[in-house]
Amino acid sequence: MILEAARRDEFAPTKNATGVDSVESCRAMLIDRDARRLEKAGVKIPRHADGTPAIHLELSPLTLWDDDDVREYVRQQHLTELVFDGAGLYLG
Repeated sequence: MILEAARRDEFAPTKNATGVDSVESCRAMLIDRDARRLEKAGVKIPRHADGTPAIHLELSPLTLWDDDDVREYVRQQHLTELVFDGAGLYLG
């Protein structure tokens, strides 16, 4: 099986201790991907001036596989906006 996907959506390697391809950059890529998925579903996400999400969030890969799953979850949970309270958020 061959899959084609946008790198920023599906590939966040962790090869280095710091900088590019580090735990920090991987985490940032995953948070940005999940924020974009929530925004596509109509949820307002707080962002910093540079456009990065101002909230640490994670969508469960066990239940929220794609944009359709996220859209349905948002509809069922009546989510419209996420507010940064200093803590992270795990949805799913």
